[in-house]
This record gives sequence, C-alpha cells and structure tokens, in this order.
Amino acid sequence: MSKLLYLICSHNNPDQVKRLVYCLKNGDPDSLIFIHHDSSSSLLDKAYFSSLKDIYFIDDYVRVEWGDFSMVGMMLHCLKKIHSLTMKFDWLFLLSGQDYPVKPLREIKEFYEVSTYDAYLLYDKVLTSKYWHKYEGFNRYYFNYFKIPKFKYWHKIPETLRLKGRKLRNIFNEIQPFLRIKPLPRKLNTRVGIRKQYNIFNNDFECYGGAQWFTINKNAYDYIISYVDSNPSYVDYFRFTLIPDEAFFHTILLNNNKLNICNDYKRFISWSRSDAAHPDTLTSTDFSSIILSDRHFARKFDVNVDTKVLDMLDEHIGNNNVSTGNNGTC
Repeated sequence: MSKLLYLICSHNNPDQVKRLVYCLKNGDPDSLIFIHHDSSSSLLDKAYFSSLKDIYFIDDYVRVEWGDFSMVGMMLHCLKKIHSLTMKFDWLFLLSGQDYPVKPLREIKEFYEVSTYDAYLLYDKVLTSKYWHKYEGFNRYYFNYFKIPKFKYWHKIPETLRLKGRKLRNIFNEIQPFLRIKPLPRKLNTRVGIRKQYNIFNNDFECYGGAQWFTINKNAYDYIISYVDSNPSYVDYFRFTLIPDEAFFHTILLNNNKLNICNDYKRFISWSRSDAAHPDTLTSTDFSSIILSDRHFARKFDVNVDTKVLDMLDEHIGNNNVSTGNNGTC
C-alpha cells in the first residue's frame, strides 16, 4: 500500500489541529505527519501527540503573512526539511489546520494507490484564467510589490468616499501598465507594484496558477526540490510578487511535460457566502453538500464557529470514539 505523508501548515486553533492529526492517524496509522505551526499566532503543545508515532514538528517555523512570499518560503522550508530527513513516502498532501477528511482514509489511500497521475491541483494559465478576475494573474506576477505604511484612520473615512477611492484605484490600475495599487484583506499593508523590467515567462515556459492546496507524488515532489535548487533565479523572481503561493509550484509542475497533472485538487471549498478573498467557513448546514461530493478533504472548518459538522464527518467516515489524549473524540 502507498505511504502517505500529510504536511499540515497551521497557525491557530491548536485543539482543532490536534483533532485533525488524531483523525488522520486513526484512519491511516502508517502515515507520516509533518506539522508546521506558526507559533507567532498561537502555541501548539507537542505533548498533545505524545501517544502517536511518526509525528514530526518543524520547530524553526517561518512566520507567515498572507499574500507575500513568506507563504512560499514556509512551504519550501517544509519540503526541504522533509527532503533532508530522507523520508520514504509515495504521496504528499498539503493541508491547513482547518482541513478535515470527508472520505474514510482507507478509501483515499486506495484512490492514490491506483492513480496514474503525478499531482492533483487546480490550475490554469494565469493570463487567461477563468478562476480570477481579468488581469488578476498579470497584476500579481508581472510586478514587484512593496508595502506602504498603513493609514490608521482609514475607518474614519465615510464609506461613500472609500467606494469612490476604490473606483479611482481600479481606473488608475487599468489605464497604465507600469504601476499597481493593491490593498490586501485582513487589514494588511497596501502594496504598490512596479512593472518588472523582465519576466521569466514565454511560450516555452508559461505561468500557471490556481488554488494553493495540492497533492503530489514522490516523483513530482522530487522534481520541485530539484528545480528550486537548480534555479535560484526562479525563486527570486517570485519573491516580490503578490500571492505567489498560488502560482509558484503550479508553474514548476505544469512546465514539465513528463509529469501527468490532474486539474483537480480533490478539496471541497465553498465561496458562496464569502468575499472573493476568503472561502466560506463550513458548518453543519454544508454537510450534505460535502459528503455528496467526490472530494477527499474539505476546508475551512472552525471549531469556534461550528464543531458539530466535524462530529458529523467523524461519524460519516467511521472515525468515532478515538481518544485525542486529552478529552473528547477525534
């Protein structure tokens, strides 16, 4: 049977991360689990997992800020740490701490056992992507972005003036090709983008992008490590782009015609109730839609919003009455 490795990248809700880990190990005891937890946001106690085997922590964590290169830096740090330990595995799943399996782990394992693909991810060519707004890929990856100081009195500006400001910004971005003003969500710094003097993309090496989350086999994993080590200029190119985690790995994999890539990341993610920047927080009202899908994992869940949906999923995948080493079930 295939050996699965789960790379969990988390930053909040430590008890929810614990629940996810116990769920994975209960469904697939032979799996390897690597945890990168950004401790600048919350603390994850290793003692939670003392009763489990093959749990590895990436102690020298990378502090991540949404939208900038630190996300890619964190992912590369994790992949290289795994590489340095010469771990033997067949498939690697990139998960957040707010993911959860929606199929029995045995079924998921059997699916990848017979897969003819090297990777599962959602992708498209960024300049013509149907997933993003027009020019979004161009604006993200053909400019170098720099933070500008936050304007702390922004909330005091009347909403009508703020709306006008957004319209003016959009007009400014569209009428000229050299500068971009991109405010980011979550009260992060606004970024100003300057058109790159050169870009690395052409007809033989196109830029691909899509959702951050992926599942890759050992062949694709080895290729990523090899490519990054051999092409430091590629890493440098993405260092000042915007939301590079949604293109960095896609571009590497999709430009290797020896890899067989499935344009499906096997995740259930809903955008129906949220803004364009963040997916919905799934609740028990989403349960039927989740289990009727052909997805393997779903996100995002939040135990502070609705823990019942995870209880329902545990029952659905046969994952009941599993001690977490503390109080409660997996």
